[in-house]
Amino acid sequence: MTAEKIRAWLLQQPRAASLRVQCGKERQDLAVAGQSWARLAGTIEAMAPDRIEALDVGGNLLRAVRPADVDDVEQEPAAEPDAVLQAPATAYDPETVRFELIAKLLADAHKFSVGVAFEKIVMIVDAQNRRSETLERSLASAERLLRRQAEELFDEADAKAKEAEENPLKDMVGSFLKGAVNGSEHKPPNGKA
Repeated sequence: MTAEKIRAWLLQQPRAASLRVQCGKERQDLAVAGQSWARLAGTIEAMAPDRIEALDVGGNLLRAVRPADVDDVEQEPAAEPDAVLQAPATAYDPETVRFELIAKLLADAHKFSVGVAFEKIVMIVDAQNRRSETLERSLASAERLLRRQAEELFDEADAKAKEAEENPLKDMVGSFLKGAVNGSEHKPPNGKA
């Protein structure tokens, strides 16, 4: 198995957290962190292992391979397709690179502005919700206050009505005084009847 094939095997998902390489009866554990996959593959190829095991963070086996079982015969390159069907090779063009950079920056700015606008809309809706809740609480407390005042007025009117029923003399005096006031208002001028 070549270093390129070992590297391709190492880059398969899920990626290994560590490797266990077996050469004959000797086993060696290799740390993956901080190393390039190409360098690691070259090291493993130089060890000429019988078996390579990829382990996860917990030390559990993810996959294993026997390099001797993998076919090292290089595949013959595919026949060249017709030149007409091939896409033209792109040459380095500074103007094209500049255009791609500007397009990328505009796309990133658009993504950012859409995100910011959405956040602002969410903030506005939240503020309106808080204001509505405050108004509803104020309205409910005003309604309770008005209801309490109405109940007090009804209770007061009911108490006066009961008091009037209990004291008929007061009622008679009130009627007499009303009549006296009304009688003085209807006097003819100059005392003539």
